[in-house]
Amino acid sequence: QVYDELLTEKVLVMNYIDGFKVSDIKELDARKVDRVALIQDIARAYGNQIFRFGFFNADPHPGNILVVTEKGKKATPALLDFGLTKEIDEKTQRGFSKLVLAAADGDISMLLNSLDDVGVKLNFNSQIIAQESLKMTKFFFRDSGKRRNEQRKENASRNQKQREIKLQDDESLGRNPVDAFPESLVFFQRTIFLIRGLATLLEVHLPYLDLLVPFAKSNLRGTLQIDKPFRFPQTIEVRSRLSENLVKLVAKLERDSSLTGCQIVVWQNGQLLADIACGRRDKFTENAVTPSTLFNVYSCTKALTALALHRCVEMGLLNYGDYIHEHWPGFRAQCTVEQVLRHTSGLQNAGVEAIEKNFFVVCDWDRMIRLMEEAEPKTAPGSEQSYHYLSFGWIIGGLVEKVSKTPFREFVRREITGPLGVEDEMQIGLEDPMNKNLAMVCFDLEGEKRRMMRKLGRAALTGQLGKRMKDIHELANSDAAEKGLMSNPTMFNHMSVRLSLMTLHYPGETFSQRQRLFK
Repeated sequence: QVYDELLTEKVLVMNYIDGFKVSDIKELDARKVDRVALIQDIARAYGNQIFRFGFFNADPHPGNILVVTEKGKKATPALLDFGLTKEIDEKTQRGFSKLVLAAADGDISMLLNSLDDVGVKLNFNSQIIAQESLKMTKFFFRDSGKRRNEQRKENASRNQKQREIKLQDDESLGRNPVDAFPESLVFFQRTIFLIRGLATLLEVHLPYLDLLVPFAKSNLRGTLQIDKPFRFPQTIEVRSRLSENLVKLVAKLERDSSLTGCQIVVWQNGQLLADIACGRRDKFTENAVTPSTLFNVYSCTKALTALALHRCVEMGLLNYGDYIHEHWPGFRAQCTVEQVLRHTSGLQNAGVEAIEKNFFVVCDWDRMIRLMEEAEPKTAPGSEQSYHYLSFGWIIGGLVEKVSKTPFREFVRREITGPLGVEDEMQIGLEDPMNKNLAMVCFDLEGEKRRMMRKLGRAALTGQLGKRMKDIHELANSDAAEKGLMSNPTMFNHMSVRLSLMTLHYPGETFSQRQRLFK
């Protein structure tokens, strides 16, 4: 409470708060204060200030925080001295929100977007720095609670990594990579660091991102009106009855919250019947999907990978009936090229065990190739057909490398996408992490629940369907980057995955403007 009658330009008089310093560990222990709950309450208080009110105390050191205890009640933090405060506008709030979500999702595209919003201006386009900036952001929001010797080791490792990066890209790092660093971000950083220091002092593990993500999402949904409908048409290049029906269908899906954005291109007998791009590239911004927006097309990568293998056969480098080990020394499974192409090699689960332990092993091409070499067939080769949902790309891609003696990406560019004139559009492994025109995978758990409830009723949430919904709930609320949940679709937003050779990106305009692809 502020006493207005005692207020002057230089003096602010408030009511007295009877408490003790938050850093008084002996008093905390004597009063049996739950330190974890206390620190979480402090962090959430600042989450509300920053992401909800846009006005925060930028000086949360231990001297400015008291602990108030009352018998039979939970200990409450009392925030003092709002002398050093910072007010931020809605755009900066959105930037901070996207910064948090970028760190949580490992999304360089969103990170760059957030830096623009908060006013950070980078003066280069280095791939190395783009990736390192995300690591630094995750380091910025790292969990607290580590002891001092652990912190020293962590800092030493970080400093060594920065020296290595400088040696790799000395020319671009010879000058300050930031042209402008806004005051608001300085205060935001200061606030996070001071709270982290307090948690470390009290030896409390504070998972910053877990606490801040709900505030960040709430801010974006509130300020960007995430649920507002698409503006139709965004881009409709071809008029036909099919195109009109597709636009109606997409509009209905949007109204049902089943769709955020999409591209649709339909050809029949050499005639382009539909060319549509509409909606948003992700659920947290208003960036529109355009014909040039890059989408990850998942298992369509298999088609291009198989095409590369067919090209090798055409070049006389191998035959379909050849055993793979004839061309790939060290490959254990006794299966033929044709059996892999027909998904009958028995290697459908090759590498899955390693991926379940650590999803990001998929980003290591050489490691995955070794796992394919060591894999044992689950069934006798040729005896049973089972979709090679993950292993196909590494087996065929590795074989292409062995017979062509050329890196897989280079072979595809030289023999397929280059001659077709789409080498800069159709990319196996995203080639530019600075590319901002990327579509994100969106997964709406609550929306899925609502739709299923409407269609099936509460009685449907029993038995196997109930178990499936439980699995979906656990999946959506877990940290897939930590637990290796390879079936989480949002994992494919992670930039390290998009850069890996397991993904294929291309825009709808590749097909709408390239008739020769179908000749």
